[in-house]
Amino acid sequence: MHLANNCLLPYVDFGWYFGVNTSADCDVIRFYIDFCKDFGVVAAIAVVDVGTIVMIKVTAPGIVSLT
Repeated sequence: MHLANNCLLPYVDFGWYFGVNTSADCDVIRFYIDFCKDFGVVAAIAVVDVGTIVMIKVTAPGIVSLT
């Protein structure tokens, strides 16, 4: 259980999220927690996609020269 800005933030283990109270201050904190989590997931997917594209560009000339 965490306390931030008078909002109790219990961590829900089975859902991997922080629960918050329903007040105006807690809504702001919940928005930033959700935004950071979602942004992190999107950033991780983008890094994997860019890595895949780079690996395709690096290995494609070697595959074409073999055929």
